[in-house]
Amino acid sequence: MATLFVHPLVPVACRMGTGVHRVSNRLLVCSMIASILPDADVIAFYFGIPYENPWGHRGWTHSIAFALLVGGLGVVIAATLHASRWA
Repeated sequence: MATLFVHPLVPVACRMGTGVHRVSNRLLVCSMIASILPDADVIAFYFGIPYENPWGHRGWTHSIAFALLVGGLGVVIAATLHASRWA
């Protein structure tokens, strides 16, 4: 549960450090969601998937492949987020 509150602090701190003109509201919200996204895999417990399973908690969503996938999606939607190359 701490992920929900602690992980989004990094994007918030980045915005506070660089200012609103560099980090848009859309970019801030999406980066906050992206910071929480890997730990959404706790839902697997409700489906009976054990912790040590690759699809369980700290499995696939904590991999480099997943990070590259989410980062690639961010690149694709960067214009929609009002993100500049230097943001």
